[in-house]
Amino acid sequence: ARLEPQIRAVSRELLAGAVAAGEVELVHDVTSGIPTRMIGQLMGLPEADWGRLHELAEQQTSGQDPDMVDPDRPADMTAAIEMAMY
Repeated sequence: ARLEPQIRAVSRELLAGAVAAGEVELVHDVTSGIPTRMIGQLMGLPEADWGRLHELAEQQTSGQDPDMVDPDRPADMTAAIEMAMY
């Protein structure tokens, strides 16, 4: 409950960006950005890094999507390594 005002502010900011864009995919363009921004705020990470961290997180979790995974290719650990090095 303590974080609710911050979560609401981040959500409003992401929704405003979606409105400005006109057409969006809600999960990808709006809701998926909430955790990255909140973690960035809580850990005191530079706001300039949040976009890259979000990209890395999406690359890491895309391996869980059967539509995105090529079973004949080994998993690409580049994003996980870069995130760990950050």
